[in-house]
Amino acid sequence: MNIEQMSAIYKMAKAIYNREERLVNGKEKLFLSHGINKNSFADFYRAFQKMLDGELHTRGISTDLRDYYLSQIYKDYGADKLRIALKAYMDFIIYYEEGHNNTTRKIEREIHQKYCNVLSESNASRTIENEINAYWEGELGQVTITTHDRNINARNKCIQSKGTKCFVCGFDFEKTYGELGKGFIHIHHVTPISNRDGRYEIEVENDLFPVCPNCHAMLHRRKDSTLSIEELNKNIAEIDKKHELLSEKLLQIHNKAFAWYKKASDLNVSDAQFKLFFNPREFNLKKNKKTNQDK
Repeated sequence: MNIEQMSAIYKMAKAIYNREERLVNGKEKLFLSHGINKNSFADFYRAFQKMLDGELHTRGISTDLRDYYLSQIYKDYGADKLRIALKAYMDFIIYYEEGHNNTTRKIEREIHQKYCNVLSESNASRTIENEINAYWEGELGQVTITTHDRNINARNKCIQSKGTKCFVCGFDFEKTYGELGKGFIHIHHVTPISNRDGRYEIEVENDLFPVCPNCHAMLHRRKDSTLSIEELNKNIAEIDKKHELLSEKLLQIHNKAFAWYKKASDLNVSDAQFKLFFNPREFNLKKNKKTNQDK
């Protein structure tokens, strides 16, 4: 059996297995195109079917065809199907050896081992690929940093004077989270401590403001400068204005559509005619035409 015949047998067996072709038709086509015996092909197909399903096939086929099947199963169906096919193949090898005075099927076992090695290499490659594509965290390391002490009394004075609501967006942690959020707030330094040269005197009223973590992050979002509370408030106001304008436009569209719908209902028009309300001029032309015809 040559490689061209094995390729034709595999392709037809695959088509039958995938229900793209009927066995009776496949046998006839292979006989006419490649001279494959019809009964032999029935055995070839059963062997292929049993391999894919992981079941024992007790009738023997050539080792070359079995080898070709395994190579194409791995190519077309992947490692999982090859693993199933190899299990069925080993079941056949053991079945044959036990039925023939434990005669070792050396060539069959070599073919089986060859594809077991393919699977091992595939698993190793998959492990490497998973390592490359994985995201790892938690490595231990040491970092030397310079810290700037913060004055707890200044923080308390700021909260006592300005409360625990965010000075930018007004978020209140206690109102939202109850007892859990009571007293929680970030304290924003108008001039970052890191920009100061060592120890300095704090003016609580002008230097410190309570802000929520989100607004605090946005105030320090730029690497080269710190936003002022006024600038961030202006930014929020501009976004709110855009949302307000969009909401007004959507409301206008809704009201217009509702008015058209009400007009259509009053005139008792069909759904098809209702679509013409999105082009009132066309609707009026059709309405006038119908009126003239009635006259």
